[in-house]
Amino acid sequence: RGNQQYQGQFQQTNQIDQGFSKQSSVNCPERNGRFPVSGQCDAYIECIDGVGEEKLCPEGLLFNPDARFNYPCGYPIDVNCEGRPKL
Repeated sequence: RGNQQYQGQFQQTNQIDQGFSKQSSVNCPERNGRFPVSGQCDAYIECIDGVGEEKLCPEGLLFNPDARFNYPCGYPIDVNCEGRPKL
């Protein structure tokens, strides 16, 4: 029983770390990559093979378009959100 409780806690934490994600008819500027969402500094579009998915960084983090191969969300002090509001 203790193991089930631990697994549940891990799954819940894992979901929080991944942030919000929704699939919709998102247009990809390029076939692969991560791209900012206009009007929202903590959201981005991730495109894989031309299929776009809008994602939201976890609470307190903002999308960093310069993080090409790293985790795409960073602390506000490290992210330039010029032209996008910080929510």
